[in-house]
Amino acid sequence: MATRRWPLRSLIVLPFLAQMLAITGLVGYISYRNGQRTVDELAEQLTHEISGRIDENLQGYLAPVQQIDRLNALLIEGQRLPVDDLTPWEKLLWRQVQTNTDINFIKITNPLGQQRTGERFETGELRINVIDTWTNSDFHSYSTDDQGDRISLATSFPTEDTREGGWYKDGVAAGQSVWSSVFISYLEDTLLVASSTPVYDLQTKDLKAVLNTAVRLNSVGHFLEELSIGKSGQAFLIERRQGGKGNLLASSTGEIPFVGQGDDRTLFPAIQSRDPITRSAMAALLESYPQLESITEPTLIKFHTLGEWRYFQVHPLTMEPQLDWLIAVVVPQADFTAQIQRNARDTILLSLGALGLASLGGLLMARWITAPLERLAQASREIATGQWENTAELTQKLSADQGGIQAAEVAHLAQNFQAMATQLKGLFSTLEQRVADRTHELHQANANLQREQEKAEQLLLNILPGAIADKLKESPGTIAELFEEVTILFADIVDFTPLSNRMEPLEWWVFSTASFPPSMPWPKNMVWK
Repeated sequence: MATRRWPLRSLIVLPFLAQMLAITGLVGYISYRNGQRTVDELAEQLTHEISGRIDENLQGYLAPVQQIDRLNALLIEGQRLPVDDLTPWEKLLWRQVQTNTDINFIKITNPLGQQRTGERFETGELRINVIDTWTNSDFHSYSTDDQGDRISLATSFPTEDTREGGWYKDGVAAGQSVWSSVFISYLEDTLLVASSTPVYDLQTKDLKAVLNTAVRLNSVGHFLEELSIGKSGQAFLIERRQGGKGNLLASSTGEIPFVGQGDDRTLFPAIQSRDPITRSAMAALLESYPQLESITEPTLIKFHTLGEWRYFQVHPLTMEPQLDWLIAVVVPQADFTAQIQRNARDTILLSLGALGLASLGGLLMARWITAPLERLAQASREIATGQWENTAELTQKLSADQGGIQAAEVAHLAQNFQAMATQLKGLFSTLEQRVADRTHELHQANANLQREQEKAEQLLLNILPGAIADKLKESPGTIAELFEEVTILFADIVDFTPLSNRMEPLEWWVFSTASFPPSMPWPKNMVWK
């Protein structure tokens, strides 16, 4: 597989940019996670604080009820007022009900089913309510004068045995003070919650009376409406019932917590609220906790409705005797994220700015690093092509190209490269001279060899016939020819040697020619000396 080559500048810049992108992304993610965690913590703190304020307000709102019950129990235990004839209680209850504008009625019921109630309407009207034998156990409500005396019958209606009501039976069954379930007032459009406190004979432990004090919950609704819950949050109260979905008791939205008219008025579950946020919050709560009784501590959940995320904290009411209520606080996430989103946006912009500056810096640095290396590469190409003058000029520029700043390694590389180029130039010059000298020597040797070859050929021609000499040059080796007929002449010249010594060459040639018969060919290349 062929290796893919990348420019050095890209190899320097791209990893640098990849690291910066990774760091920027990591910083952004950590910033987002920290911001989200901060939002969650702020939401939990705010909802917990609001739930705490509502809890404190409810405890302060309901505390007088318990005080009135304890005071009246002491009057019974000290035999200050009778329990077999409840008439003396009328003016006391009439006065007590005026001590707190949120109290709706204060009531005493004896084991015989006789009952006296001091009642105060939200308009300020005072009543004395009676159930007795002389009312045929019907409910009679009387207007009063400014002394607390009954003056006229305002309302009357038949009623069941008052001892069968929850305000009576719940306290007797518990044997101690308890809170009743929330119910709708007979005479007003308001929800009531009443204490039920049984009083026993200290000696015989027999039941002597059951005391009830009821308060209106519309004041709680007014408190929730005035409560500042973030920028656009809301709060409401729900009552848990065994196996139920939780009835709505009061809401900061001002929603009336019951439906119907007259005797047909009924409470409804909070999940059937007319407010969409309340419905969505309860749906999310019931999805996580199908049994509301399982919620024993503050619980925070997050749900999405109407295009945004919201935090929903449910806080059990903490007071004795236990009221089985839940305080619910809903706060939009946007109430917390506005500043955090601005900070996140600023962080992202700063990160992008830092990334841009870092990228520009990386490009400049890559150019600063690669420029001398590119010149070295160009110098190496000039060396390869033999342009030594350009090489010297390029290497001399390396020390002046860095704007007064130069990497030590690059400077050393440039110096070494320049020294190497100088040495290579000297070596190439010497080598060229040696090559020229050697070429001259080879030319001379070749000329000498040619002359010697010519001499050898001439000598060979002097010895052998031309045809034979040509054959030896073309194919060296033994030369043999076949002749069908051969005549051998044997001749003897008497005293040839002495004779040749006495004769001159020319005379010898004439003699020799005359000695050979004309028919015999004479060697053409033979030379006599």
